[in-house]
Amino acid sequence: MNITSYDTLACFKSNVYAIQVDDFLAAFASVSHDALQKADCHASNEQLLQQTDNLAYMPETTEFCQFICQAGWNILKDQGYAMENYSLGVQNLWCQKHSKYSGHDQHVHGFGSQLSGFYFLQTPVDGCRIVLHDPRPAKVY
Repeated sequence: MNITSYDTLACFKSNVYAIQVDDFLAAFASVSHDALQKADCHASNEQLLQQTDNLAYMPETTEFCQFICQAGWNILKDQGYAMENYSLGVQNLWCQKHSKYSGHDQHVHGFGSQLSGFYFLQTPVDGCRIVLHDPRPAKVY
């Protein structure tokens, strides 16, 4: 038997959505700078990672959180969910500052989180690239 063609089915596709919006850079940079001054530092200088407390409920981040919710609502609607009956909220919003060898390990978010995202405030010209892991495994051991 000679196989000349076949169908390719994308049965387990995971979408990644990207939106480039600069509208919140100035305001969020100010809030995150102040919050990072109070943040805990972890590891040595070259592996330094600073992470703020939750910024989701600050008045200064309200518009940004509204933007996040609207983007998430649109994404879920486009995926076929009946979003007319739902509204979204931001559970947590942090700012992290990474140094030369710091990183962000693969992890899952609990408490019913459906979408996760990030907003880059500043990146070096020749900085590292983002690595995304398959979000479908139920539990990473």
